[in-house]
Amino acid sequence: MTTLASRSISRRMILLALAFAIGVLVGRSIAYQQSAGGLGGIIGAGLWLYGTIAGFLVVVVLVVIAARIGCRPVRAALAPVVLGGLLVVAGGIVGHVTAAFTGGLQRNAEVLTSAGTITLRLDDLESAYQAAEASSADCRSLPDGMDVAEVTGLALGTLDGRHLRGTVFLPFGNEASARAEIWIDGADLPEGAAQPFWTGPITASNPAGEDRPGQATFDALELTHDPKLPPYSEPFPERLAGSLDWRCELFRLN
Repeated sequence: MTTLASRSISRRMILLALAFAIGVLVGRSIAYQQSAGGLGGIIGAGLWLYGTIAGFLVVVVLVVIAARIGCRPVRAALAPVVLGGLLVVAGGIVGHVTAAFTGGLQRNAEVLTSAGTITLRLDDLESAYQAAEASSADCRSLPDGMDVAEVTGLALGTLDGRHLRGTVFLPFGNEASARAEIWIDGADLPEGAAQPFWTGPITASNPAGEDRPGQATFDALELTHDPKLPPYSEPFPERLAGSLDWRCELFRLN
């Protein structure tokens, strides 16, 4: 009898501990969804909350039915269920409160910025293109990283008197999937004219880390045009070939 009683107590303790653990999980999940913000976060938190309540009510109904069938007192049968529900609530509060300092909240990756310089050189356009040596640039890091992922220059020189701007994209901090985009400042175009953009892959050499020079060459940045927009007001080069050189200052942690 003692062994049976001990086993019954052990089983009950395990079930109650499981109820508390489920509560902690639910509380952390609700906190995570709330940290995401927006309508999606509200819906996600609501699904966890009301789903847990619905699950508890289903258990109550099943226990009542089983007690009726077994001709046992309903109140006695519901006692451990109620205790388990209270432990779920307690665990939910603990999980929700501790999520903030135990890594249970959603966190957006941090992208660092710094100043830099960039120089664009274009081949076969010597008479039309006037370069701007080491013009100012804005640098951005990889998410939660210190390597350069993006360099934007807004004063790369002039093409037929029109100011060029551009961005180098280094999605993985190196030459993998590197590309560039160069465009003419819309303020230098006639009102309502389509804005020319040249885009395409580049061969980049960007040593890991900060404050190191990066270089890229390209021979086929293609002129793009949205068919929904009016045609260009004048002929522009169909493709650009040349190189980009940049240097970024050290990133500073916020």
